[in-house]
Amino acid sequence: MKLAGLFEAPMVFLEVRPGSLKALQDDARLSLPLDREASGRLTSAARTQVAAALKEFLKRKKWQPRIRAICAIEARGVSLRRLSLPVAAGQDPTQLIRLQIEKDFPLPPDALAWGWQRIANPANAKGKTEIFVA
Repeated sequence: MKLAGLFEAPMVFLEVRPGSLKALQDDARLSLPLDREASGRLTSAARTQVAAALKEFLKRKKWQPRIRAICAIEARGVSLRRLSLPVAAGQDPTQLIRLQIEKDFPLPPDALAWGWQRIANPANAKGKTEIFVA
């Protein structure tokens, strides 16, 4: 084992489906059932079980860097949008994105799991910021 490898961030690959969570780290595998409420949220018992199982599975040492997770989610229920927003000098566009989500989706932003990433602006996007929202 190389000494430099001790300080590299370990990686885990996660696959999240409505009824299961699978994890892969090096050659180790973990598969957990996910119990959900009628609303689709995880039950309290499922959250506790998943947290404990992942903590045991990952076995991260306190001196190690944080583990990097690559997550795959089932496409059902996922919406991807490219938004063009006005540039607000020095401001975080999150509030504008929240307003756009309220306009475009049947649920309020607080009821959705969402995130965004700024896209490199094309030369013809004067005064606009291109945002990718999932």
